[in-house]
Amino acid sequence: MADAQVVEALERLVTAAVGLTTVVLGEAGVASELTLPQWRTLVVVAQSDGSRVGEVAARIGVSLPAASRLVRRL
Repeated sequence: MADAQVVEALERLVTAAVGLTTVVLGEAGVASELTLPQWRTLVVVAQSDGSRVGEVAARIGVSLPAASRLVRRL
């Protein structure tokens, strides 16, 4: 497996883990203020400090305007 494929697989794994964590915390009433896209954005930003919004958008799979709105809300 190429390095890029490993990184992509790990990013998908982390995103899935964040989604599962969000569901569990939401059921427990702990993290009800953050949506799944907000959690995903936080994970991506935390992993790569100094990222541009366009890079964040590409990594979370949303448009640039959607990523801008997410970041602004956070």
